[in-house]
Order: sequence, then C-alpha cells, then structure tokens
Amino acid sequence: MIEQYFSAPKTLRHVRSAPCGAYVDGFVESLQRDGYTPMSIRRSLRAATHLGVFLTRRRQSAADLDAATLDAFGRHLLHCRCRPSSGRRTGYHGRFGAQRFHRYLIAHGVCPRPSAGAPPSALPPLVVAFTAWYQTHRGVTAPTLRHYARGATAMLDALGPDVRAWTPQALRQFLLAALRDGRPASTQHLITATRAFVRYLTFRGEARPDLAVAIPAIARWRLASSLVAAPPDG
Repeated sequence: MIEQYFSAPKTLRHVRSAPCGAYVDGFVESLQRDGYTPMSIRRSLRAATHLGVFLTRRRQSAADLDAATLDAFGRHLLHCRCRPSSGRRTGYHGRFGAQRFHRYLIAHGVCPRPSAGAPPSALPPLVVAFTAWYQTHRGVTAPTLRHYARGATAMLDALGPDVRAWTPQALRQFLLAALRDGRPASTQHLITATRAFVRYLTFRGEARPDLAVAIPAIARWRLASSLVAAPPDG
C-alpha cells in the first residue's frame, strides 16, 4: 500500500521497519477512504514513522500512545532534528499527521479510548482566558469553545508561547500547513478558531495588529496552497 507513495527502497524499508510500521498500510487505506491527497498521505506516513521512533526512545509502544504523549511529541517537534523529520524545521505537518495516526490507532483498538470520566488535558492559561472571554462576552456555545481551544492551543504549540513575536508570515505558514494536510471541515474550524484567537489577542494588545490580515477566507487559502510548490518525497 505505501508503495503508492514512496518509491525509494531505502525510504520503504525505513517506514516498514519503524516501530509503528505494522500499522502503516491500514493507516494509508483509511486516509484514502477519507479523501486525503497523496501529499497529505505521504506527510502523514512520515509523521507516523517519526512518532514511532519517538515512542521507542521513550521506551513506549504504540499501545501507550495517549494525549499526554502526543503533547510531548508536539514539543519535541519544535526543536527536532532527528532523521524522520526529513530535516525540515517546521513541525506543523508532523503534529497534524501524528494526531491523525493516533485517531486511527484508537479506532482499531491499538490505543485505549479516553475514558468518559477522564479529566480534560490542561489548557494553557492564555487559552483558558481566551475561551472564558468568548463565553462571557459573545455567548459562544460549548462545542464552538472546544474548537476554539483546540485551534488556539495548536497555534501556541506551533508558533511559540510569546504571542508578541508572532508574524503574519509565520501565521500563514501554519495555516497553509493545516490546509495541505487536513480535510475542508477541520481546516475551516481551525481558521475560524485562529481568527477568533487573533482578534482576542489584538483586542487585548498582546499581539501585532497586522496578524488579522494573514487570515483570508478558506476559498482563498485553497487557491494559495495550490500555488505553493511542495517539496519532493521519495
């Protein structure tokens, strides 16, 4: 199955021999059914391979993967230079692909499902303040607040905790990575959350006021992503 996406024998051996290699063919099949693009599938495969190496270094298996481990992997990506990252500095694709792989493993009984009574993972204080403000002043519903919290947390993970240092260019790269690797519905949720979070930050005077111009409508993001050349895989 993965031969449809990688042709180099060395790459194929690396993906199949990685700690999560036993699950990659089924993972690819599920991504194809869900309509992901070939480029997104390649990046998700690289993320799954990278995640497997990360688990091994922590002396864990795929069965141990949970939200806390995914958070640790996201922090690892901020400074990662190990081989499965393909030498790229951005962790956006790795983060999205790892989350997708985790959902696949849960659906197939490899990882335990989060229990209904499990406490929610701790949110960064800035995200807590952001969602509380929108609930109080805008009457936003609970499902929307969850989307906002996930999007804002993803931004902080990807762009760093110092929101004053964020630039329109970095924000655009973050969103373009999400657009390339996600489905339209999930990308729309992320863009909506990003727009709300940026508005909140600029209203509070905690971020550059020109960040908002980096978030056009999703239709324009689709056009922009089609004009950006993707790096070759092999």
